[in-house]
Amino acid sequence: MSGNIKISEYGKRLAASKKDETSVRVHRAMKDIELIIEKNAGIYPFSGGKVTAAEVLRRAGLRDRAILQKKRHSSLRAKVNSFALRCEKAISAGHDSVRKSVTERSDEAWKVTRQIQQRWAEAELEYTALSAELVGLRRHCAALEAEIAQLVLKIDGCGAVS
Repeated sequence: MSGNIKISEYGKRLAASKKDETSVRVHRAMKDIELIIEKNAGIYPFSGGKVTAAEVLRRAGLRDRAILQKKRHSSLRAKVNSFALRCEKAISAGHDSVRKSVTERSDEAWKVTRQIQQRWAEAELEYTALSAELVGLRRHCAALEAEIAQLVLKIDGCGAVS
């Protein structure tokens, strides 16, 4: 009889550890989904844009969709269903709202691109002007060097002692 108690105790411990592992994986998946929605400005880019209990389980790497139907996971099932409802309200769903969100992001990216292009054009004009100025300064420097060389020759020709 004592052997049966040990086996049943072992089974209970194993079931409890599986329950804990499942809970951790599901909570991690829910956190990941929240971060993805936040990162994508209210759009969930997977599963047709919908967060369901099945999607949470998929993200948690749990293949058995009936896992939440088990009695030991009743509180976890309630949390997952509550999470899915919360996400459904928070997610921009529908063609029009997603299109509006994407258009806003696209417009903002276009503005930033135009600012970069404008700055590039200004920098290019500044570079061209400075390059022309540099050419002029080099010519002026060459002329001064030639003048110095002529003055040195004149001084040497006069017989002055240096």
